[in-house]
Amino acid sequence: MENITQYFLDLPKPTGDVLEAINVFGQVAAGPCRETLTGPFELCTITWCEFTKGLPSSVSASYSTYLSAVTSFRKAKGATMSILATSCPILWGYPDAAQHEWIKIAWSHADCYTKAHLQTSNAGAITGSSAPYKTRTDSMTTTSATFFIM
Repeated sequence: MENITQYFLDLPKPTGDVLEAINVFGQVAAGPCRETLTGPFELCTITWCEFTKGLPSSVSASYSTYLSAVTSFRKAKGATMSILATSCPILWGYPDAAQHEWIKIAWSHADCYTKAHLQTSNAGAITGSSAPYKTRTDSMTTTSATFFIM
C-alpha cells in the first residue's frame, strides 16, 4: 500500500522571501474575487503565471531554486500522485486542506514554467501529460488554481 502522506510531506515548499511573495501575490490576485463573495466557503481562481511579472529581482534567484525543486518533484512524482488522487480519493483527501493548497500552488508554478519553456523552445506542439490534480472537492487547471476563501 502506498504511503500517500509522503507526497504532501516531501513537496518542496517556498520559504523566506519566496513564501512572502507568493502570499502577497495570492492576496492581491484574489482581491477582486473576495469582494464579490457572498458565502463563507466560496471559491476564487488565481492565475499563477502572472506571478513572475512583478517579482522583485531580489527574489528571483530564490524563486528559481523553488521552481526547479517543484518542477523536478512534479516530474518525478506527478503521474503517481494523479493516479492516487483518482484511485484512492478517500485516502488522498485525508491530509488537511492547507497541504492540498500547497500542492495546487506548486503544480501551478511548475505548469507555468513548463508551458513557457515549451512555447519558447518548441514552438510546435506541447507534448506530455499535465494531468490535472483532483480531490473530492476541488480541482486545478494547469496554470491556475481554485482556492477556498475562508
